[in-house]
Amino acid sequence: MADVSNLKPLQHIRINVTRYEADAEEDNAQANAKGVSTSVANKLNEYIAKLGYTNAQMYNIASRLLSRGKVRLQFRSYIERLELADTSDKMSQPEAIAMIDKFLAAVQDQEDDTSTTQRIVVHH
Repeated sequence: MADVSNLKPLQHIRINVTRYEADAEEDNAQANAKGVSTSVANKLNEYIAKLGYTNAQMYNIASRLLSRGKVRLQFRSYIERLELADTSDKMSQPEAIAMIDKFLAAVQDQEDDTSTTQRIVVHH
C-alpha cells in the first residue's frame, strides 16, 4: 500500500462540483449549470449511499478524480463534473486507492460503533 501519511485527508481536499441536466444541449446546459464546492469526503459519502462501499464504479470515480484532477459522471437525468479546486492535491493512482481504502475503513468503523442499533430482518 502506498504511503499516504504526507497527504491531506479527503475531508480537507476541496472539489468543485458542477451539475446540469443530461437531456439539455451540453453547451447551453453548462452555461446554466449550478456549481458548488465541497470536500472529496462529502462527495464520497454521497456516492457510498448511492453505489455502496465496494462498488467498483465508486472506486473508479474517486481514484480518477484524485489522480487526474477531474472526472465527468453521467447519470440518468443529470451530469456532474467534479474537479479538484487545487491541482496540487493530485496524487498517483496507488496513493489515490490507498486514500480511498483508508477513508472507507474509517467510515465503516464509525458505522460499526456499538452505540448504534442495527435493524436485522429475519424471514422464516
